Amino acid sequence: MCVVRQVEIKDVETVDGAYFKSPAWLDRKIDLVAITLLTLCGMVKTIGGHAFLLCRGLTSLTLGASVESIGGGAFYQCIGLASLIIPDSVKTIGGHAFCICKGLTSLTLGASVESIGNGAFSGCIGLASLVIPNSVKTI
Repeated sequence: MCVVRQVEIKDVETVDGAYFKSPAWLDRKIDLVAITLLTLCGMVKTIGGHAFLLCRGLTSLTLGASVESIGGGAFYQCIGLASLIIPDSVKTIGGHAFCICKGLTSLTLGASVESIGNGAFSGCIGLASLVIPNSVKTI
């Protein structure tokens, strides 16, 4: 099993569970749980449901200005994640997207978020406050 700590994805529009089942990833036998630093930029527009589910070692997440949608459960139980800035490009955050991210203490929502799914931040026990931007139409 290959231990990869830093991953940058920029060459596809959608990153989801199927992305990591592609031959390029399977041939490397990469352990997603070991990822500590993740950058999603370039062409990435959609982070699909459960894409980084249980990546408990993830401590740093950078979302580029191309990201428009974060799917349900995308970062479910990423307990090492401490702070997060969701860029202005993001319009939709799916249900349970950051559920049980217990280490999350700082969160900034971009000014263009329109929809936040059910339980998107439930179980984020370290999060003391959250400012919902005026752009949000559905929670």
